Amino acid sequence: MSGRARSGLGAATALLVWALLGATAALAWLVTGGQHERVRAMSVLSGSMAPALEVGDLVVKRLVSPTELAAGDVVTYRDPARNRYVTHRVQSIVWRGDLADVITRGDANEVGEEWSVPAEGTVGLVVLRVPAAGYVLAGLGTTVGQLVLGAVALGLAGWAIELIWRRPEPPRVPEVAGRAR
Repeated sequence: MSGRARSGLGAATALLVWALLGATAALAWLVTGGQHERVRAMSVLSGSMAPALEVGDLVVKRLVSPTELAAGDVVTYRDPARNRYVTHRVQSIVWRGDLADVITRGDANEVGEEWSVPAEGTVGLVVLRVPAAGYVLAGLGTTVGQLVLGAVALGLAGWAIELIWRRPEPPRVPEVAGRAR
C-alpha cells in the first residue's frame, strides 16, 4: 500500500473514531436533556413489562417532577414495601394537595400498585431502551467486568496514541522490471 493511501486510511480511521465519539456524546446529551446528573441506567430484572421491556434490557431513566408524568408513561420508582426499584407503566395520577397518588402496573401483570410522591420529589421517566444491554451493565458491576473495561480503555488509549504519533512511511519507489543498472 502506498504512503498516500496509508495516510488516507489513517485519516479515515481517525475521522470514524471521532464521528463515533461525537455521536455517542450527542446521544447522551439528547437523552439527558443536558442534565447528566439526573439520568441513570438500569437493567430490567423481571418480565413484568414484557413485551415492551424484556429481562436483560437496559433502560435509561431521566429524573423528572411528578407534575410531568402522564398516564401511559413508563416510570421507575422505589417501592418502599420491598425496598427496590420497580419500572412499570403509569395508569393514573390523582393529586391530593402537594401529593401525587400514582397507580402503576406492569404490562404483563394483572394487578397494579399504588404509591405516592410529593410534588417536589422525583420519579425516573424511562427515555431509552437498549435490548439486552442490561446484561452488559450487570457484567460491568463485577470485578472481572471492571478489569475488562479498564483493559479495553487502556487498549483504545494506546491505539489512539499510536495513530497520533505514528511516523508516516516514506514513499516506496517501484522498481522497473528489465532495466539494467
